[in-house]
Amino acid sequence: MDPQPPHHEDERIERLRRAMYSRSIADTLRNRERRELTEEKPLVNDDWKRPEQEVKKEIVAPRSMNFLRNIFWWILAGSGLFFLGAVFFFIYYFTFGIGSIPTSPNNIDIAVAGPSQVSGGQPAQLQLVVTNRNKVPLELADLVITYPKGTRSPADFVSDLTTQRITLGTIESGGRRQGTVQAVFAGNEGDKAVIKVELEYHLSGSSAIFAASNDYAITFSSSPLSISVDGKTETTSGQPILLTVTVASNASVPVKDILLSAEYPFGFKVTSADPPVVSSNLWALGDFPPGSKRTITIQGTLKGEQSDEEDRHDSFRLRISHEHQQAVPHACRNDKQSDQFDGRRVTGRDRHGGYQL
Repeated sequence: MDPQPPHHEDERIERLRRAMYSRSIADTLRNRERRELTEEKPLVNDDWKRPEQEVKKEIVAPRSMNFLRNIFWWILAGSGLFFLGAVFFFIYYFTFGIGSIPTSPNNIDIAVAGPSQVSGGQPAQLQLVVTNRNKVPLELADLVITYPKGTRSPADFVSDLTTQRITLGTIESGGRRQGTVQAVFAGNEGDKAVIKVELEYHLSGSSAIFAASNDYAITFSSSPLSISVDGKTETTSGQPILLTVTVASNASVPVKDILLSAEYPFGFKVTSADPPVVSSNLWALGDFPPGSKRTITIQGTLKGEQSDEEDRHDSFRLRISHEHQQAVPHACRNDKQSDQFDGRRVTGRDRHGGYQL
């Protein structure tokens, strides 16, 4: 139970309550005087204070930070202006500028007419027709023709004709340009080659180069030079072998500076050659007028190994090249004979004690 307050305390509380609600007594109540506070400071120990070392003043953010921040904001503002300028430029370009002009390489016709089969070493003529079906003219138009490897010009049969550029100028809307070109192609019989015809042009108000192209395929019906090889298909080991190589020109123009190289099988040793070689297994045949022939005879021996018990095949490979080029193989054919001469050699001992090629 809570302790009860003393009796005199109850009386004091009761008197205060009556004074609060009494009109006559409330006027006599006055504020009590308050005592002034003294200015004396209490004595408090201050032994907890310790002297601290002074710390050097440092700048957390250098003053140059503001300068770099300003540069960053300038760069950001410039990038925003550049982006807005690019957007407005492309809107203008594709709405009112050259980008709004309906031009397309598909509206440019490049027609190539000529023989589908050509003879190697024979001049061939191609007719080219370029038609502009766009609504705007094609300015500074050039026709670029890319020929296959080994092509020659009829005027210069020594140097390669890789590309040819023909200036057409301005081709108006609906305009047409046509002409002919001649070239001497070289390739093996049955091979295919591609001639690329490309039109480069500009549009008014633009420095860009546009292009339209077309390809023309040809097939070689014959080679400019043919090789035939005559010799034994069988022989005994160590016996002399005579090979007769005939190189003939099928071209209607001279073929100049021709080289003939030979690759022999393992075990073959050359004893003589007519004409003699100019270097290791290489003959300089010189120029071939139209329809001319050259004959080379090679004599040697082919030795087999007695330890071999199965038939083996050996081959002699001949190559034709130009004197100003690296040696490249020519698969020249004549009467179903290729430039490769194959022989069959039996290396096991037979009944008669000999060796059979």
